[in-house]
Amino acid sequence: MVTLAGIAHDANRPLPQLALQANCSEDDLHRLISVMGDPDTPLLPRFLIACGVQSREKLDALYAQLLEFREYESTWRDFNERLRRLRLEENRAKAREREREAQARERELQAQMAARTEAMRRIQPTPRIAIEDAPGHNSKPDPLKAKTEAEFVDAMRRYRVWARNPSLRDMAQACGWQVSHTTFRNMLKASTVPKRLDMVDAFVTALNGTPDDRRQWASAWRHFTVPAPQSTALSESEHTAGNEKPRLRLTGT
Repeated sequence: MVTLAGIAHDANRPLPQLALQANCSEDDLHRLISVMGDPDTPLLPRFLIACGVQSREKLDALYAQLLEFREYESTWRDFNERLRRLRLEENRAKAREREREAQARERELQAQMAARTEAMRRIQPTPRIAIEDAPGHNSKPDPLKAKTEAEFVDAMRRYRVWARNPSLRDMAQACGWQVSHTTFRNMLKASTVPKRLDMVDAFVTALNGTPDDRRQWASAWRHFTVPAPQSTALSESEHTAGNEKPRLRLTGT
């Protein structure tokens, strides 16, 4: 097989001398020899002349090999490009598949969480009715006796203890999760009445309060939250003073 490297070796001349005779740089000549060259490049004839190639058979064989190599190189380049695109598309397809699986898994987990939450809301705990006090020993806290908001909250804490002192989570479950256990905890730690009546009503409902209990707690809550009416009428003294006519003062001449 005739190669450019073999022709350069047979010329028995150093590469700088061949580059000088071919009127090119050493790098261009080295690149031509190492990559088998392009048969259409103008450097190839100058390189062959510098190497003293005169045989027509050798030239024909060399050109045929160069053409075959260029066709092989083009085919190999196309094959590598198609292989690269196939691998890229395969990686993209795998990434899309993994993304779809992750989204499906996320939807499944969300559906499971929603189902569990709904099931927890539907659970009706066994009511634990507070045992009434013995006749003549009524220890149930009365919210209507609270004079301040702090006393109202203290009555809430004592009412919870009186009604078997259930856990805050049991209370949240007993009222159908209308109020969370965290909100109950904040209500009992505060020094002011809750902002909304439904929170107080959920508190009493969670402790299995009777309708009378709910009315008492609602009335006590309104005592601290409903503004008192403002009277615009003048008092009798102010009215009399306003209608009093000025007296004339008589002075002597």
